[in-house]
Amino acid sequence: MAVLTAACGGGSKPAEDKKVEPTADTKVAAPDDAVAKRKADRLAKEQAVKDAEAKKLQQIKDLAQLPATLPKKLDKACDEVGKVQDAFMQRMFPDQAAKLAAGKAKQMADTKSMCMGTGSIEVAACQAKALTDAPEELRKEIPALLTACIDKYGPKPAG
Repeated sequence: MAVLTAACGGGSKPAEDKKVEPTADTKVAAPDDAVAKRKADRLAKEQAVKDAEAKKLQQIKDLAQLPATLPKKLDKACDEVGKVQDAFMQRMFPDQAAKLAAGKAKQMADTKSMCMGTGSIEVAACQAKALTDAPEELRKEIPALLTACIDKYGPKPAG
């Protein structure tokens, strides 16, 4: 019986184990490479989003400028902001003309009220210029454009 046990390949088991081990290492290495690639791709996409957001914020900041001449009265300046915002909406969203026309009076009144609330001709002039000069890629950034002007030219809180 001892011969039988020895003849059954007691020495072949380590050889089989050696064959299995490199295959296991190869399988482990491949997923690690795939995981690293996916992670690198994800990080690159995240960085691209961050870069695009930073570029957009810089564009908005750059648009927050005063025009060459300032209006004399806040009331007239705020009327202009409402008109310019309406023109902006018509220019950027031509496919929604009917919807825009329906809400135009309320939107212009709200815009003027918000503008008058700042109490600043500079803010109003900046907002009108920013909306006039804004490129297509900032079409959904009206609040950011208006806020950039308020932040830059609006009255500073005491403190």
